[in-house]
Amino acid sequence: MNEAGAFGPVLFRRFRFDYSTGVDGLNSPGKREPVGIPVIADAATHDALSAPDKDATCQKGVLRRTIRPNAYKFKTDIKNVIEGHMHRLQEFASAAAISLVAATAASAAPPDLRTPPPVIFLADNLDEVDGLGWCIDTIGRGLSDRLHAHSCKPRGGDVQFRFSETTGQIRSVAFEGKCMANLHPDDPSEPLGLVDCDAAASAQRFIYEPGSMTIRPSLDETQCLSVGVDSRSAGPFMSRDLGFSGCSEADMRFQQWIVRP
Repeated sequence: MNEAGAFGPVLFRRFRFDYSTGVDGLNSPGKREPVGIPVIADAATHDALSAPDKDATCQKGVLRRTIRPNAYKFKTDIKNVIEGHMHRLQEFASAAAISLVAATAASAAPPDLRTPPPVIFLADNLDEVDGLGWCIDTIGRGLSDRLHAHSCKPRGGDVQFRFSETTGQIRSVAFEGKCMANLHPDDPSEPLGLVDCDAAASAQRFIYEPGSMTIRPSLDETQCLSVGVDSRSAGPFMSRDLGFSGCSEADMRFQQWIVRP
């Protein structure tokens, strides 16, 4: 060290560092990008230093300056790799979501309807095992004042209903003079009723929209006639709940109906 308190002339040379082994090498193939490393060029000045000074010189002058640039570069590389993986993960998640929507759409299939008209049936077969589709039906055998969704019976009967465009009523074919009624609009757990037809009764007036294929009560057009999400066995057929729920694009397969006069 000279009187000015500085080491002799300092030079820079091109140096490479192998992160995989932790071994330094000069211009070796497959190494990382070169980093400038300061070294003491005046050997005589360096040799004149005491051993502790030499250690301090090595530690502070060379080793620390060697590790820090490489450590910083290593952290930057790791950060770039992580950000790259996160970006690819987001792309993968988006692609998976799109594939799921496409698969759901592809799984939707119309029923193999065998019920004679007039009939009102769900556009999507859902899980009806025989592909018969879902129709409006009275609960139980014969006449009932309650309705649910049921497998469309090939012979028709109590699953046949007719929509009247003039009055907005949904009339039973099997039971003359009986119409569907939304008797409990504030309680979706209550089933729809089958009552004596009354053109003046607001609970019996409905709107069918061919574009959206939805059936809505005239008193609240934000509600759509919907089948329940869960199905159950009904003898040789299947059944579901039937009622009104909020119209939603996510639930369209439970809310889209085809009116066949």
